[in-house]
Parts: sequence; structure tokens; C-alpha cells
Amino acid sequence: MVVNLLWLVFCVPIFTIGVATSAFYEATRVRIVDQEGYVLSAFFGALRSNFRRATVIQMIWGPFILAGGIGAAVSFRRGDVILGLVLTAEALVFTCLLVWSVTVAARFNNTARGHCRNGLLLALAHPGSTLLLLVCICLVVLGTWMVPALVFVFPVLAMTYWVTRAEKVFKKHGSLQRSPSTTKRK
Repeated sequence: MVVNLLWLVFCVPIFTIGVATSAFYEATRVRIVDQEGYVLSAFFGALRSNFRRATVIQMIWGPFILAGGIGAAVSFRRGDVILGLVLTAEALVFTCLLVWSVTVAARFNNTARGHCRNGLLLALAHPGSTLLLLVCICLVVLGTWMVPALVFVFPVLAMTYWVTRAEKVFKKHGSLQRSPSTTKRK
């Protein structure tokens, strides 16, 4: 629950959404997969170590998300529902690519470009997981839009599900090497 609040706080400046999501993933993974209680140190460690890469990743996918979101809002306002739905779908697809990419950044060492490429490849190679990620994102957005207090519950539930799903995908692709930000603390 505390990590959820930290994620919300670090998402306030919009340019840190990518790194906050990467840190949220890592802290949740440490708690669920590694079964360690060091979620705060994992969150801040991942925030520090992934800041540059996750920010660049967000700068790559972010304009597509923003263009789709703004275009959809304008289209709906003008009464063009079909174009609005298409642009909403485009924004959601690029949001999935952003989440896949920052998930890979939280888990592995690579360049931001490599993380974006791997995020895209994983999204295409695992359409079921990508579709479920899309459903999770939609449920979080719609749930918190309808009941704003759920912003304190839905993101952590969705991230908990996403961690278990993504780790299965990573395991399927072979051995997992821990990145420096995820080494066991003593």
C-alpha cells in the first residue's frame, strides 16, 4: 500500500511516470517473487538506478500516448466517435508498450532503445499477456474514474497481477539474471 502511494506521488510530475512505474514494478516484485520485506529500499533503489533509462523510454513512447489521448479527446468533443475510439485504442496500445518496456528496464540491464525493442517484441510474442495488461490498465483507469478512492487500491492490485504475469513470461524465455538494483539486501 505504501508503494502504491509512492507511485502516485512520483507520477504527479508527468515526466516521471515511466520511472515511477519501473520502481513500482521492482518493489512489488521484490515483495511477491523474492518474498522480501525491503519494498521501500527496492522502490528507491530502482528509482535511482532506472531513472535515466525509464525517462528515455517514456520520452520514446510518451508522445504516441499523448497524441492518441489528446486526439481522442478532441475527436469525442467534435462528435467523431469512431476516430475517438481508434485514437483511444492507439493510446492504450502505446501505454502497454510503455509498461512492457519499463518492466524490462526494472528487470534487466540494457539501453533504453534495447528496452523499447524488447518491450515491443515481448508485447508481440505474448499477445495474451499484453491483452491482459490492457484490461488491467482499462480497469484501473475506469475504476478510479468512477470511484476516485480506488486509486489507492486498484494500481497495487493491477501491479501485483502484472508482476506474476510478467515474471512467468521472463521465466519462459530462459534464465533470469538479477540487475544490480535487485541484488539481495542483508
